[in-house]
Amino acid sequence: MKYCLFLLFNFTITNFCFSQVTGLQLDDKPKRVLQEILNEAGLTKAMVSSYKRTPLKQVQIMYNKCEDDGLQAAYNLYSSHADKVLDVYRDNQGKSKDVIIALMKNKLDDILQELGSDRKTMMHVGNTVNYAFDVAPSSITNRTAFETAVKNHSDVVQARFFKPDGAEAAYHIEVSKN
Repeated sequence: MKYCLFLLFNFTITNFCFSQVTGLQLDDKPKRVLQEILNEAGLTKAMVSSYKRTPLKQVQIMYNKCEDDGLQAAYNLYSSHADKVLDVYRDNQGKSKDVIIALMKNKLDDILQELGSDRKTMMHVGNTVNYAFDVAPSSITNRTAFETAVKNHSDVVQARFFKPDGAEAAYHIEVSKN
């Protein structure tokens, strides 16, 4: 159900639709931007499937991806920088889960330090430049309208908008913190 409020200002009807953002809790600015995108697209809801991650949370997700879908699926999903973390998983099979995750986290910490704050990868992990979040495609009823609204929103960092295709299972959106 779509809830809209029609207001009359100087003989102009303005349509404000109330969009529901579910899933993970966003900070105020990315939530506002996502609601504006939904309103522009004429959509009423979206589910945020990924937002801020600690390095530990990221490697736990990567470990689980390897266990659930296989190492090759993880290599196909993640960037070349993340491949170095996956190499740690590969090279330490046979050790306990806790040991492997600790080793993977150490490698990820090294990579993040090397990349610095101006990195172009692993944006969910400790990002200080942009807000990065994923939206579940299954929560978007009109993908064409949604994608157009994302591309047209001035606060979305256009070079960092990825549509779901192949291994990418989410709309990845980055919003400037400025």
